[in-house]
Amino acid sequence: MNLQADISWIRSELTKVQDPNLVEAFKNMLKYRNNRVELGFGDVLTKSEFINDIKAAELQIEKGDYLSIEDFEKESNQWK
Repeated sequence: MNLQADISWIRSELTKVQDPNLVEAFKNMLKYRNNRVELGFGDVLTKSEFINDIKAAELQIEKGDYLSIEDFEKESNQWK
């Protein structure tokens, strides 16, 4: 797959589009894409979900509700 060639082709084709419904569909796809955060391993959140998760994690840290690196290493060594 040649990404730059694909993008060039898409640009070329977009200049020919006259259907307002198709233009609106493209706009919606791009807006949807811009409002997503890919976390890897196929996980995707909206930006607001991602921000809420970060705020919740910060609250847990403030309350002392977390696992230190040392404790994590001890615990993970028992996973074998």
